[in-house]
Amino acid sequence: MNGLQIEQVVRKDRRTERRHKVSTRAQLFFHDHPTGIDTIVRELSAHGCRLQLRYPIPLPRTFLLAFPEIELKRPARLVWQEDDIAGVQFLDTMPLVFQQLLSE
Repeated sequence: MNGLQIEQVVRKDRRTERRHKVSTRAQLFFHDHPTGIDTIVRELSAHGCRLQLRYPIPLPRTFLLAFPEIELKRPARLVWQEDDIAGVQFLDTMPLVFQQLLSE
């Protein structure tokens, strides 16, 4: 390979619980975008989720993630981001309405 080395970066999965495959509409709220940025939640657990953004936009370290269908906003922390995909951790305790969403 002409002396070139190809390095593959493997992200270690540090989740302690299983995520559920979903396709749920959500919105991100933070200081630069007070009106919200539309996103889709692709995987969901009580303590975090994987988001698919409509377009690659650098996310701030913390933000609010709103679930309009159940009228809930949860504070979240960005754990990782690659282009239009991001992994986040929720910073609050899981509300009862969120438990019901996960059990559906």
